[in-house]
Amino acid sequence: STACGDLLAFTDHRPCGSDIGYGEVDIMCRISRDGGRSWDEAFYVADGQGDKAAEVWQTGFGDAAVVADSRRDEVLIMCVCGKTPCWAGNYLPGQAESNPNPVARIRAKRDKKTGRWTFSSPIDVTESIYRLFVDAEGQPTVRSLFIGSGKICQSRVVKTGDYYRLYCAVWTRDGGNRVIYSDDFGETWHLLGALTDRPAPGGDEPKCEELPDGTVVLSSRAYGGRFFNTYTFTDAASGQ
Repeated sequence: STACGDLLAFTDHRPCGSDIGYGEVDIMCRISRDGGRSWDEAFYVADGQGDKAAEVWQTGFGDAAVVADSRRDEVLIMCVCGKTPCWAGNYLPGQAESNPNPVARIRAKRDKKTGRWTFSSPIDVTESIYRLFVDAEGQPTVRSLFIGSGKICQSRVVKTGDYYRLYCAVWTRDGGNRVIYSDDFGETWHLLGALTDRPAPGGDEPKCEELPDGTVVLSSRAYGGRFFNTYTFTDAASGQ
């Protein structure tokens, strides 16, 4: 639900019949302006190009993670993309053979006069996200990652700039699930906690949410149940 009350619903469209890494995958959207009683026609937010893609990361786009800003009619979509299955990604900083599971960012804004939503083209932000997991010696601590699909958590209490903070739960091939955060509505991201932290080392398909006191809850799918862990702050403004 957006600040103006419009509802935006996102889903994968999978011409390849499978997930990212196996061919064309698209992200589509429908909008309701009357509380869900009726919906506009579906449209492409990110149209994967399959084998015709000019660049590998444009092969497919899927598993949208979405947030509508609580104060502005703006929407952020983060998604996995490309043609590499998550378990096969291998990030090597600065090396030609680097083959991570890519990440893309899409933005949407609503025109107050017309009520029309305009979506940007996807932007490749792979390097900026993976760099969060590189240590002081320049070595990667994760080889592949994706942001958990569904709702990106927006803080109700932490605001250090123009926007309330965003939290994303991230699956990584090495070390399970982590959380990253942004204080500028997805332009730049930071790692929550220390690089050596392993809050859910065996976790899969993660989500996160904020408790009323600002504590961040990490929820991770696990075989036979779920893992939960929490981040508490000594200095919320700096993310410490």
